[in-house]
Amino acid sequence: MHVLHVASLRNAAGGGLISSLIALQKSFDRAPNGMIDKSRVKFSVLLPQSSSNFPWVATLQSCGIAVYFANSDVDVVRAIVRLKPSIVHTHFVQWQVPAAIGASMGGARLFFHLHSGAQVSKATSLLARVKYLSMRHAVERYICVSPDIAAYIGKHGVPAARIAEIPNGVDLDVFHSPTNEQRERARKKFGIDDASQPVVAFFGRDAVIKGADRLAAAFAGVRHGIDVLCVASSRESIAVLSGNARIRVHDVGVVDDVREVFWAADVLALPSRIEALPFTVLEARATGLLVVASELARLRAFVDDPGTTLVADALPEDFLLQLERAARLGRVPLPVALAKAISLDRWAERVRERY
Repeated sequence: MHVLHVASLRNAAGGGLISSLIALQKSFDRAPNGMIDKSRVKFSVLLPQSSSNFPWVATLQSCGIAVYFANSDVDVVRAIVRLKPSIVHTHFVQWQVPAAIGASMGGARLFFHLHSGAQVSKATSLLARVKYLSMRHAVERYICVSPDIAAYIGKHGVPAARIAEIPNGVDLDVFHSPTNEQRERARKKFGIDDASQPVVAFFGRDAVIKGADRLAAAFAGVRHGIDVLCVASSRESIAVLSGNARIRVHDVGVVDDVREVFWAADVLALPSRIEALPFTVLEARATGLLVVASELARLRAFVDDPGTTLVADALPEDFLLQLERAARLGRVPLPVALAKAISLDRWAERVRERY
C-alpha cells in the first residue's frame, strides 16, 4: 500500500500537519499483529508550490516519508500518475481537483481531508455544491475535523456514509506544561522583561479571519500594559495592534518551536471569525495555557474545558475581561477525557482505520 498525501504547505514552520503525518506513518507499527504487512506500506507527500529548503522537509525524510514537489495543477496530476499510489489523501482544499484527476487516472482511492470551513456566501455555496456533487462518486472518504464542516458538505451533496468526523490531534508528549526554566528561557527569547504585565499569544496570519481588529478593540479598554506575542502574523495584523501605546507588540514571525510561544504566554487569544479545530488551541491547551476565543461552532468541543472560554462575537469588553481573568489564573491542565480525545495517537488510529 502506498499512501500519497497532497498538501498545501507553504509555511517554513510546517505546523501540526507535519507531526500528524509522522504519527500516522508510525501508527502502522502499532497496528494489531496481522492487520497490516508493514513491510508493504509506503508513505509519501506531494507538496505543490512548496520549498525543499523548509526544515520540516528533512524531518519527514528522516522518518522514511518520501517528499515530492510540484509547481502547477498539471504537475500534480502527472506526479500522481507517475507515482501510482494506492491512496491519494489531500489536505486543505487548494489541490483537491488536480489530485482527484490524478487519482482517477491512476486508479487510486481518494480521500479529502477538510481542515477548515469556508466563508459562506451565495457564490461560494453554489461553487461548493457543484464541486462536491461532481466529485461525490470519486471521493471514497471525506475526513472532517469538526461537525459543522461535516454538516456543510452534507448540505452540498456528499452522502453521510462517505463522511468521517475526526478532530485534529496533538502530541501530548511534546506539548506539555513548561518547567520554570523553560518558561524563563522562552520569555527571555521573546524579550519579555516585565513579569507584572500579562503576555497574550496571538496568531495573526490573516488580519480579518484571525480577528486582529477584534483584539485591538478589546485592548482599547486596557488600563495597564500588555505584551502581545504575534506569531506568523501579517503586516496588517501587526499594524492594527500597534496603534495602542499600552500594548507592546512583539512580532516574532515564524518560530522554530511553537511550544516556546505557549510557554512564554499567559493566555492565547483567538478572536477569529472563521476556524475549524485549530492546532493552536489543541497545542496551547496541551501545555496548560488558557484560551479565550470567539464562540464558533468548531470550538464547542471545548465547551466543558475549564481552560477554554468562548466569547460570543468576541465582544471587546467581554473578551478583555476574560483575557485578564485567564492571565491571573495561571495554567489549567486538560481534563483527562479531553486529553484522550485530542491525542495524536488516537487521531492516527482513526485515520488508519479508514484506510
